[in-house]
Amino acid sequence: MKLSLLFLLLLATKLSLASDFYLAENPLPENVKTVQAVESLPNNPNAYKTDLGVTSRCYKGKTTLVLSTNDLGQGYEFREMPPEKVKCLTINKNKTFSNKANISLYTKKEDVLRLLNAPQTSDKATLLYNQKKTINGKSVDEQVWVDVEFNNNLLVRLSVFASITQ
Repeated sequence: MKLSLLFLLLLATKLSLASDFYLAENPLPENVKTVQAVESLPNNPNAYKTDLGVTSRCYKGKTTLVLSTNDLGQGYEFREMPPEKVKCLTINKNKTFSNKANISLYTKKEDVLRLLNAPQTSDKATLLYNQKKTINGKSVDEQVWVDVEFNNNLLVRLSVFASITQ
């Protein structure tokens, strides 16, 4: 039930935001799911919660990082500017956030798509990676939603959200 509801909510939200939607055939590399040095970020007490129950914390440097969690998973978003009405914690005005695959804002489109194992796409797309995994001896389904947005063949927004269901 949780998986079906999550899928329908995310699909409705994501399809309204993206011009392309792909059900990815290849698995998403693990290093795309994690932000570099996230454990060294200071605590940001200014968490905010969306109507869908997602709790997020925002960090501002040269670019913006939003870390999000809910009952079904967790993720992050790289963006140029902070979301409206959100208090971001400024950590370093020269800081550009990246994931462990070295994708950051302003990475070339062709490099981003190659690192995501993604097909050529328009400047706005949602990709869904779904795979079976074994965690602690149990078979689970992992769904990872990835939103990308490009301008002049450079990445201007990357959102990654992963959830695991049994």
